[in-house]
Formats: sequence, structure tokens, C-alpha cells
Amino acid sequence: MGTASDHSSLKFGLRKASRPAGEPLGNSEAPTPPVPAHTDLDPAKAERLALISAVKKPTVKKAWFTMAHLLLDPGARVIDVGSYDGAMTYAMASLHPEIRVSGLDADETTIKNARKNFQRENLDFHTGNIFDPIAPNNSVDAFINSFVLHEIYSANQYNERVIGRALANQYRALRNDGFLLIRDYILPSPSDYVLLEFKDTNPASDDITTMSEADLLILYSENARDQMHPEGAGFFLEELPPTYPRTRLFRLPLKWAYEFLLRKDNRENFLAEMPKEYTFFTEQDFRKELRTLGARVLYSAPHWDEGFIKTRYHGKIRLYREDGTPMGPPPTSHMIIAQKIEKNASQIVQERRTSRARAGTVYLRTVRDERTGAITDIATRDLDIAEVIPFRITADNKLKIYLHEGVPRGLANAAPRTGKNLDGRRWSGHMIEAIALQAHSLRRLKELANIKELLTFSSERLGIKASTDAQLIDGPGFFPDPYRIDEKIETYYYRVENHYKAFTPPAVLQDIEGFSSTGHFREFDAQAILNAIAVGYLPTSRLEAQLLALFKHTGIRSEVWSEMPLQISELPEAEVANIKNIVKKMSLKDDRFKTIKGSAGNIRLIQSRFVDEGRDQGGGMAGLAARDMEFIVQEDTTINTAVVLPLVRDLNGEVLAGVVTEYLPVPQRYNNTGLVTTLPSFPLPKDVTDMDAAQRYVADKFNVDPKFVARMGESYFTHIGLTPHRVYPFVVTNIRPAFGGFRHGTTQLTMLKDLWKMLYWDNCESFIKVVAQTYNLMCQDNDLSVNWDHEVKLSDQLSQSRIVASESVIGSSIFSESKQEEKRDLSPFDIMTRPK
Repeated sequence: MGTASDHSSLKFGLRKASRPAGEPLGNSEAPTPPVPAHTDLDPAKAERLALISAVKKPTVKKAWFTMAHLLLDPGARVIDVGSYDGAMTYAMASLHPEIRVSGLDADETTIKNARKNFQRENLDFHTGNIFDPIAPNNSVDAFINSFVLHEIYSANQYNERVIGRALANQYRALRNDGFLLIRDYILPSPSDYVLLEFKDTNPASDDITTMSEADLLILYSENARDQMHPEGAGFFLEELPPTYPRTRLFRLPLKWAYEFLLRKDNRENFLAEMPKEYTFFTEQDFRKELRTLGARVLYSAPHWDEGFIKTRYHGKIRLYREDGTPMGPPPTSHMIIAQKIEKNASQIVQERRTSRARAGTVYLRTVRDERTGAITDIATRDLDIAEVIPFRITADNKLKIYLHEGVPRGLANAAPRTGKNLDGRRWSGHMIEAIALQAHSLRRLKELANIKELLTFSSERLGIKASTDAQLIDGPGFFPDPYRIDEKIETYYYRVENHYKAFTPPAVLQDIEGFSSTGHFREFDAQAILNAIAVGYLPTSRLEAQLLALFKHTGIRSEVWSEMPLQISELPEAEVANIKNIVKKMSLKDDRFKTIKGSAGNIRLIQSRFVDEGRDQGGGMAGLAARDMEFIVQEDTTINTAVVLPLVRDLNGEVLAGVVTEYLPVPQRYNNTGLVTTLPSFPLPKDVTDMDAAQRYVADKFNVDPKFVARMGESYFTHIGLTPHRVYPFVVTNIRPAFGGFRHGTTQLTMLKDLWKMLYWDNCESFIKVVAQTYNLMCQDNDLSVNWDHEVKLSDQLSQSRIVASESVIGSSIFSESKQEEKRDLSPFDIMTRPK
């Protein structure tokens, strides 16, 4: 049993040698596979592949995931607090040779070994006490606290105040605009009790490596947190009569159920980890600590590690609320990104109250489909927006872009109305977007095609010098919401000469005026932005597609890191739609939608007061600015929509995607036809309150087992300037049960490898984003994937698919009526593992 003496190496609050609890066990711990041969790889990528091949795959994934949340400039200095053996610190330095990474740990032997094992020019290791000055004030660009704060808390007698001291010490050393990254465990509601159910399969045993999970829970309940007061160790646990045969059922606080699930499979280190307390702060506690320091909490989000969930949760345990309602798997970690800002700078932009004022910037009109008689409301604004992305290519072939950082978007923090925040992700309201301008000014430049006009425009309107041979390049056009929002957003690019430090925009559009700051223009690495979108840090619907189009135009290959192994079912026969025929049909004129008087009543226009708050010179909260804004919500549904990409294989192994071609009112005004290609979508009802419930709901809609439904990236806002509406993208990899009567508008199958041709045909953003992401993941050469073992040949033209071919067809939860009685007698575990 662990004692206080076991933690002497943690007296300064730094990590002891043990596995981080949030990583799954099993084959994922094997070293990264040998680097596949790529004859066309540029030297920089080849070097990085060789370097990270010496590190275990989970460590590389963890390093990439962490750094994807930090948008740093070249030359930035990063300190990894609690660097332990140095492997993750080394992986971060190898992935980002343009920044300086330092590992910090209290144990001299650990640091000595890290220096011996991991060496790079941009990497160093130091022994240090985190309560002493770590670095001079205003000298560090980012601190990384990855699974270390719970170690500090546990090693210092479960003292919450030491966390505040550690964070304050780091905050002092940060430069203005520097980042504090926290990845750790979050305390769930401390007053909630839950039911935890196990299979009763293992025979009784006193050996911790072989005892049943139920017996392990009992042992844990008697000894948890025992290093300070052994007689007072443990937590409340009672065993209840089982609901199903061959199961055991327990009632306990949610906190301790969560703690147990995080550590139960780490039997080798279970006793050493038992005195530690993983969860001690709620998300709100962390926010309070950081806001007290004066920080802007840019982003916070729970994270579910899919490997962890599959190996430790699904099919092994069941978690219920006290009323018996099933609960989804708890998050395996939580990510919080805070930024150091000056006093009197904005910490959060949010809705404060409804307003009686009528700003008059948003209007509703109603249209009727003369073919069907259906009527619908459409929102329109006074703004006609186009977005421009200036870019340059460095000597080492890196694509650099200029974006608008810190755009105040209060709708990210709109008051809850209909529908929950399903994935728990939150933002401060300071967004990163393409640079928005009045569309007519860019159209005029395009028509003139005059380099002098472009040079003048770029200098005066953007404050950036265009390249002397620059041309205004057309990019994709987007309908943010072709059902309800009367806007088409055009994209343009042009090349610029040099690097510029971040600067205040010369002018901005009226929709972001009236706040204390309108942000600044800043140069970013385009690949870093794609990474930030992939992990959900940037909840943008169109920036990903805009950048993929720019990569394609410049001939630079983007890197793909997201992991998406899929089991795709096989369809014996399918009529495949030809993309050329779809495009041809979309070029035919159709004017079925006509404006009418009255209202359909499916959109509500809201006026509210939004406030911009921060710390004043005395450290207290102060209102910095406020303005009235108009926005819309759907009247008859929640703010949450599921967009689904159905995938299936034909007999030749070709992957087909299910798409919808339908007539919508908004595209008709711009394209002389309302016909667009979209994906099956439907609103998520109010009783869907988390991502697990959303996944089950999508599975039910497509009549498949939930195992054939996967998240296709993170949620995003459809149009954060006009509505808080969010889209949750999914992929369904078995549509055979619904074939013959495609569900939810899935009217045609087309080859996935050809679907990219539709991306920039003025389609809706949900279609563009999901298809672009899928194409990027599955249909391109993914040089830097950490999932090489899943890469197989998809077809002659798709040489490195991320698909696991599977003969699975019908999900395991599909039962005929004659078997319903048998189903009721089985436990949930039997149902999940029942032989076909």
C-alpha cells in the first residue's frame, strides 16, 4: 500500500515515474512502427518521421494533440512542467523544430536520464522547484501542464492552494499573449451519486493482477487517498442487488466512480497510484483560478480517448444515474487553454440579457416552394461578406497565412435556450477567422485585374504589402446555412511579400464593432491552423476547406494526423451516381422558390445585450464594452444538428458515400437554381444531452448498431456571427439495413474519391467541411500519420486509406420481434457481446 514516503520525489509537485492514467493499455504501447518509405517526402518531413519513430506511438499522439492547441510563433519558448522521462518533451521538440522546448522536473536522476536519451538543438532539460521562479518574468511563451497538476495536489497533502501558487508562478513568467495549457482530470459534480455495474466473471482472488473489477473497487473504496490519514481513507460504497444475472451493482459518488475507471486497468501501478487523487478541481474552479490571475480562458473541453473507451469501458462496465438512466463514458481528460493578457483587456464576451432595442440589421423573409407548397423563413443581413487569406511560402516550403485573431463573437457564449452543449466545449468568444471584407470591394479588384490596384488595396485595407506579382485568386464559395441564412461567402487569396508581426486591423466590418477590441491580424502556419481545427480548438465550419484549397493551389501537401480507423460494411449491389451528372443537373436553371408575405414561424429573431468583461487596474471585474446584437435561433428545434456522412463499400472495395441532392431556397438567389449536394442531417432532440446519447440517436435513425457510428471531427458553429447553432458531424459505416429506402434524404451513392470535386461548387458548409475532412483523412497520402498500422490500399487511386476493411454488416443490437423476450432476460453486457 502506498504511503507518504512513496511520494518524496514529488515534494516539489512534479511527476513521479508512473504511467499517466489517461492512456490506454495494450498494443498501443508498442513502439511506433518503422517509417514507411516515401520517395517524394521533403527532407524536413523525412527528418521528423525518423526522429519520432524512436518514441512510442501514444507519446507521439499525445505530443501532437497537446501542441495542436498552441498556436505559437517561430522562436517561441515552451516549458513542459513535469517532463518525467523526457519522451513527450522530445516528441514536441521534434515535431516543432522552430520552437525551443524545455523539460522541467524535480528529480535530478530523471533529468539526467532525459538529457542522455533525448538530444536536439531546440531541446533542453532542467531540474527545478515549481514554487520557485521557473524563468524570468515575461520570458516564456507557453507552459504545458500535462497530467501533472493532480500529482502536485496529491504530493502536497491534497492542498488546493498549491495549485494556485504553481499557476501564479507560471503566469508571472509568461509573456503577454503567452499560454498556459492544462491537460488533466476534472472533478465531476461532487454531490452526484451513480450506479456502477460489472460483469461477475472472475473468480475470487487476493492477487491484485487477477481479482475481479468488482473486488478491486471494494479494495479501492477502503484505501483510496490513504497517505495522510490511513484510518480515514476510502469513500462511500454500497453493493446493491444485481439487476441482471452474472453482474454486480454498486452505488457510490460519481467522483470516485470516475477515479476508479481511470485507474482500474493499470494493475501494475494500482497500489502506487492509490494514494493519489486525480480529480480535485471542477472546470469552474480552474476557470476561477485562472481568471483571478487575470488570464483569458480561451478554450476548455473534455476529451474522450477512443482507445481508452474501447479498452476500459465499452463491454466491460455500465454507468447509470441513480434513476437507472444510462450514462455515457466519462471524459478521459480535460483541456484548458488560458492566455496572459493586459489589465483592461477582454477576458470574455457573452450575452448578458435580452434587449428591447431593435438594431435593424437582421431581417426575416418567407419563401414558398411552388412545387411542394412548403414555406420557410430565411434570415438576411445588411452585410455582403467575402473573406480573403493573404499567404506567403517560406524558403523551406512552409505555407504561411494571415488571419484575424481575437474576433469578438459573443454568440459563442449565448444564454442556453433549446438544447444542451453536448460536448462541453467552451470558448472565451475571441475567435480566429479569415479576414472579412465587403464583398463588392474584392469583386471589383477581381474585375480590374490590376496589380497596382491590388497593391494599394492590400496596403490601405489590410496593412500588408502584396507581392509585386500578386494576383487575386478565387477560392471556394460557401453557404453557411442554405436552409435558413441568406448569405454566400466568397473566398479570395493573394500572395504577400514578408512576415509581419501581429497588428491592429486598419478597419473591420460593422458586425464586430462596439467591443473593447476587434482583435488583430497575425501570421500563422497554415498546417498549425489545420491541426487546431482537427482537435476542436477552432470551431470553424469553412476555414478548413479554405486552407485545403490553398494547399492544393500552391502544390504544398498538408499533413494529416487525426486517426480514423473505420469498419465499413459491404453492399452487394448499388447504383452509383456520377459526379458529372450531378454537376450538370446543378447547372440547370430552377426558380421554384418565391417570396411571399407572412411567416412560417420556424425562425425566431432575438435582440440581446452582449458585454465584454475583463480585469481593471485593481484586479476586479469590469465591464469594458457592451452592444446590442440581433441573431436567430430555430423556433421548433434545438440549436444542435447532426450531419452524417454514410459510407459503404462495393464488391470491388471502392468506398461510396451517401449524399443528398435537394432544392434549397438560399442557393437559388445566387446560382439560378436551388439544387445543392448536402449530407443527411437532422436536429438532435432535447433529451439528447451528451455525445454518447447523440451517437445512439444517429444509430437509431440509420437502424444500425452504435459501433457503426463514429464522430467525424469536433462540433462547429454554422455561422457564429448570426446564430449559436452548432453542428455535430458523424460518419455511419453500415447503411445496409437502410438500403433500398435510404433514410433521412440519403438519395444517392457516389464514389468518395470523386466527391472532392463537389467541395467548391458553392455547397453548404456542413457538406464541404465533413467531405473535406473525410477526403483529407482517407484519400490523400498521409505522410505523418501515427496510425500506419491501419493504412491499407483502398483502390488503385487511393494508396493510403485509413480504413479497416470489415465484413461486418448488421449491428449487434438489431433483434427481431421474436427475440425481444430473450433480449429482456440478458444483461447489457450479454447484449453487447451476444454471438450472431
